Amino acid sequence: MLASMCPRFRSLRRVVLAAAVALVGASAQAQPCCATTPVFMDCMADGQHCGNRTGFSINSRSDEIQVTIETSPTMCSEMAFEIRVDGFLTYLTDFLGPSQSTGAITIAGMTGAHYVEVEAVGRVGGCNTGVLQGWSGAITMCVDQSPIVYDLWAQTLCDLPGHFFAITDAPWPLIYNWYLNGTALVDDGVTVVGASTSFLTLLPGAVMPGDFILEFEAITNCGEVVRSNQTTMTLLEPQPPIITLEPESQTGCVGGEAVFRCEATNNSLQVWFYGPASSPTVVLDVPGYIEGSNSDTLRFTNLSEFDDNLELFSVIFNDCGTAVTSTSAFLTVLPEGACGVPCPADFNQDGGVDGGDVDAFFSAWETGDGAADVNQDGGVDGSDIDTFFTAWEAGGC
Repeated sequence: MLASMCPRFRSLRRVVLAAAVALVGASAQAQPCCATTPVFMDCMADGQHCGNRTGFSINSRSDEIQVTIETSPTMCSEMAFEIRVDGFLTYLTDFLGPSQSTGAITIAGMTGAHYVEVEAVGRVGGCNTGVLQGWSGAITMCVDQSPIVYDLWAQTLCDLPGHFFAITDAPWPLIYNWYLNGTALVDDGVTVVGASTSFLTLLPGAVMPGDFILEFEAITNCGEVVRSNQTTMTLLEPQPPIITLEPESQTGCVGGEAVFRCEATNNSLQVWFYGPASSPTVVLDVPGYIEGSNSDTLRFTNLSEFDDNLELFSVIFNDCGTAVTSTSAFLTVLPEGACGVPCPADFNQDGGVDGGDVDAFFSAWETGDGAADVNQDGGVDGSDIDTFFTAWEAGGC
């Protein structure tokens, strides 16, 4: 059966070779970069086709590549090799004995990204008595290619160590060098690890808090250098936000409103809790009842008697998760029939109508305190100012 297969192989080679020759044009590569890969391939042992292939990802700048296959001296039978590009059979070599080479096989039409595979085809003879068990040797790929270097991405670090990846595309291993603020990094095992690899680690002490610029270069085994973009990274100071406005206790009426505010610098997340502080519970937004539970303004829009004497406080986080907790404020809810101010003009209820009432009213009105709802319409707004001043200017109620 093998004897009848040989003419078919020879015929196939002529057809494939003719197609390959038609693809070869003027070489666009001056000195291609080559890499040799040893091969020790176990076959599927179900015939003369190996069944398993050796593959290479390439991304060539020029139109053609060169492939050389050399068999090992330990081989004890002859075999040919099928070369596939992107899954299509492109070239079939002559049969080779031990320590023989195909010479450089030029394949054109290879600009851009491709996947090249090599598979052995055995011929009965020597130690091959009918089933191809495996083969060994070396494959040399010559490609006119610059590595494709992907941009770094900006990172905000809360602390060190910080890890950075050099992402590249090349058909063989690359050499890497990392640069910090334009200066080449060197591994010292204390503050820098991986300065000549694709994975850089900066340890505590490598940079000070603030912005720093990072980049890397990729070098081929032929000495070609491609550099990444310069990317600004940021190391934050590990300090909590600073509260600039603490929440104040509020008084409201059943069905009315109460507003609590808490403000801080450099915060990325704010969460309100109700107490006691020893075992707090997160406040959640409830449509028509509570809003702003993850903001600097917490608003109760429909107070009930169950909210009376509620302890509230806010926890504020920065980008690093460092938190600060506000002081507690309490919510007092007046029962029905006891809401509002008996005499709006005497807002502070000291028995007189004077400037102290104006200060007390506007302190409550600016924070949305339900006590400032002097017209008892369920909201604290401009109409309450009108009601208050109408009574105040009249000198009483």
